[in-house]
Amino acid sequence: MICNSSVPWYGRRWRMRRSHALIFGIVVFFSLAPLHYGRAQQPPNSARAKRPATQIRRTEAASQNKAAQTSSEPRITGSITGRVTTDDGQPLQNATVYINSVNASQRGFRSTSTDGEGKFRFADLESGVYHINASVRGYTSFPNIATASSAPRHYRLGEDVAITLTKGGAITGMVTDAQGEPMISVAVRAVPVRDARGHRTVPQGFGGGHTDDRGIYRLWGVAPGSYTVVVGGSPFGGSGDDAPTYYPSAATSGTAGEVVVPSRGEASGIDIRYRNEQGHTVSGTFTGVIKSSTSLFLAVNVLLRDAASGMIEASTGAFEREGSYPFALSGVPDGEYEIVAQHWSREIEGNNLASPPQRVTVRGADVGGIQLKLGLRASISGRIVLEALQEANKTAACKSEKGRALIEEVVVTARRDIKAGGENQQPLNRSASMSTAPGKQGDFKIQNIDAGRYRLEIGLPSEHLYVRSITASMAASIKQPKGAGRGGDNNFTVRWSEQVGGLTVAVAEGAAELRGRVMAADEGQPLPSPIRVHLVPREPERADASLRFAEVVAENDGSFTFRHIAPGRYWLLTRAAPVGEAIEEAAMQPAAWDMEERGKLRREAAAANTEVDLQPCQRVADHVLRYAPPSASKATN
Repeated sequence: MICNSSVPWYGRRWRMRRSHALIFGIVVFFSLAPLHYGRAQQPPNSARAKRPATQIRRTEAASQNKAAQTSSEPRITGSITGRVTTDDGQPLQNATVYINSVNASQRGFRSTSTDGEGKFRFADLESGVYHINASVRGYTSFPNIATASSAPRHYRLGEDVAITLTKGGAITGMVTDAQGEPMISVAVRAVPVRDARGHRTVPQGFGGGHTDDRGIYRLWGVAPGSYTVVVGGSPFGGSGDDAPTYYPSAATSGTAGEVVVPSRGEASGIDIRYRNEQGHTVSGTFTGVIKSSTSLFLAVNVLLRDAASGMIEASTGAFEREGSYPFALSGVPDGEYEIVAQHWSREIEGNNLASPPQRVTVRGADVGGIQLKLGLRASISGRIVLEALQEANKTAACKSEKGRALIEEVVVTARRDIKAGGENQQPLNRSASMSTAPGKQGDFKIQNIDAGRYRLEIGLPSEHLYVRSITASMAASIKQPKGAGRGGDNNFTVRWSEQVGGLTVAVAEGAAELRGRVMAADEGQPLPSPIRVHLVPREPERADASLRFAEVVAENDGSFTFRHIAPGRYWLLTRAAPVGEAIEEAAMQPAAWDMEERGKLRREAAAANTEVDLQPCQRVADHVLRYAPPSASKATN
């Protein structure tokens, strides 16, 4: 090895460690890819055009074709088109657009490039549900601050997708040692902690670079939001057992400063004084590996993450050694952590193996003897059943709808109750939900979920459908929490590695829709933001039926829309979100999940007495809902 004596000792050490960092980086990428790309991230502002009925329903001709088929159901295909533009409306040529199917039977990615007008088209797609996103070097997804939720969008055949990208920002600064001297070839990474709306994000990004010969770094193509900037730390390019240093010179991620990157802007002067402190080693073994008969690559990864923020502090691959699988994570600073092992094998179809998260406390010494036991991750399975509206109950609006919906275009999401506490606080994949779509016979299975309390959310392909009921067979292993039924008829607890089955989701025709606008009771008074609108069932027998409660966050102009509503008698109620409550949290955690909150909603709604009756297939538009502060007079219609 040729060593340049003019390079300081720490520069030589960092350079030698870069080859090690590359190996660990490859392991980390392949380990996290199923979590990150499996969710198929979607720009939150992608527009969905209203789809014609012929695109979302079986035509009479298709039904006749099915009758003529003796061996199999006719193959229904179509296309999805779209356009990729910048935030100022300019088309982006040669953008790479990715599409992947949510349906388990159609897994796999496809990609294409945009033309000179930014347009793209995916043809010959099977009927089903898809995620779509776009990528251009130096650009990021454009943040839609007014959007109540950042959940990935779902697309179906016949839709036209609008994707907006914005020029990425940058983070730049200098890294120096304790004497103020520049550090050369130091690994620097930016980990996202909040998006542009201030909502907490999944802190598992590893984007970064290295300092130059002046100790200066510049990370570009950064999405708007807040970041933690980290220098070194084994195995992310650190030297030996050095612990990472967080901006500005913090020893832990919990005490680090947040760096805010504006849209198209640059956060400069983010200088970091490297602490050069030795970390500790966390080591142990794990069991339960399933060896692949077709590959020598053992896709096992051990992750150590901060117990509070979820930031991954260290990661390592694992290899067999004399019949056992030892691991060692070096450069770990003092703190509270969770450690997990994850294993992907071609011998396992669908579900992956993982170990339950274990709490690890590092206080001034190495921690050893940790035993991680891999096991099959939990799943939830069942069937979607479509129920046709009886001819005698059809209104004129219902009779105008021809054909029947495609069952494979339904989306089934298991959403964790993150307010329930306990195991729900630190999910393995740090995601609040997992989604899938059923096969053509309606069977679905949501795999690789963590222990916790869940409710099902059903995304429907037609405005005329609603969820009538969610039931479990006698054989279904569904554990309800002790005491009050927190989620009513749509709530169950999943244990680690538990395979929950036997669920039946009844989807019926005849859904109603309600559009309106919230206005201040006193003209000229501003509305609080965010403000939530609740639809509360009036029938006493529906008092604890959580499926009959609905909740939306009003837009900035006060407009709101309730879709897929079961016909019935309701109250409307407005509530201002508590001060400091994030819009996204309000959208993900409906108040009706909790039995006590359902009781409060009914009492408040009865007092306000803003009634609305919805008939099958009815479309109500321009409904005006008056908001008055709790201390003022009751809201009136």
